[in-house]
Amino acid sequence: MYTGVRAIAICAMVAAASFVTFADVTPQSQAGEIERRLGDQFFADGRYADALDAYRRALQASAPADPRATRAGMVQAALRIAEFATARTEALALLTASPADPMAMTLYADALWASGLFEEAETRYQDALNLQPELPRGLHGMARSLAARSKLSDALDSAH
Repeated sequence: MYTGVRAIAICAMVAAASFVTFADVTPQSQAGEIERRLGDQFFADGRYADALDAYRRALQASAPADPRATRAGMVQAALRIAEFATARTEALALLTASPADPMAMTLYADALWASGLFEEAETRYQDALNLQPELPRGLHGMARSLAARSKLSDALDSAH
């Protein structure tokens, strides 16, 4: 009988410890996802500086839910508030993580364009369009690049 009570007590302690461990781990593991979603909401509301801060916190979380989506959000928010160095750094990290992703290529091209590296940006836009010809961000970037070189009819074709 003493062994049965002892077994029940041990089971209760193990169960309590697992609840404490679960309660301790779950909020931290979800912090990255919560911050990324918060950043997405701030971005949608036009609060780009707040979005950038939320994306930064999401990447610093112990387990970021989707680092690619978070970095993409960071690049877009940084470009909106003219933090071009941040945009370029994060876009390069995104491109390094996903070198064959056309969206990563175009975000990096946008950051290059914003930094004044127009020829390099155009090359990246073209690389992305070679992989995905109907990519809106790539087409927009190419149209902008062609317009900057006074090739207005080609730019208009790319925009359409």
